[in-house]
Amino acid sequence: MVGLIIILVISWPLLWMVEKKNLSVLGFKPTKNRLKNFCVGFFMAALLCAIYHLIKVTAVHNCWMLNSKLSGSNLINSTWWIIKSVLFEELLFRGALLYILIKKLGPRWGCLLSAGAFGIYHWFSYGAFGNPMQMLIILLMTDFWMGIGQSL
Repeated sequence: MVGLIIILVISWPLLWMVEKKNLSVLGFKPTKNRLKNFCVGFFMAALLCAIYHLIKVTAVHNCWMLNSKLSGSNLINSTWWIIKSVLFEELLFRGALLYILIKKLGPRWGCLLSAGAFGIYHWFSYGAFGNPMQMLIILLMTDFWMGIGQSL
């Protein structure tokens, strides 16, 4: 939670100094269209993730088992941790950084640089720095291709 607050505290003056804008340019104000896009995106991501895991399990003839240590509080804490980490990454790479890059360099370069930074960030978070093959795979598996697609 502290990381999210730090990102917002850094983003606010950064946006003001560079673009003379406040945090509202990041889309915090909910609108009907944003809510619809969020819901569609969330459910599409969940569906693709489920399909991916079902294919993976089927391909290796594996089975799923319920974790005997799973509890309600464990599930809530794990879900909250995932939400915080995703919010942190999104605010960092698709917040003020992407907004400023698009304004200064245009959509193509802004998306490419933001996506590249996102991929490189994961080299360190996955502990892959120094292993070129693993670094390439991580770069390609994170949003780098998305950044290329958005920039074209």
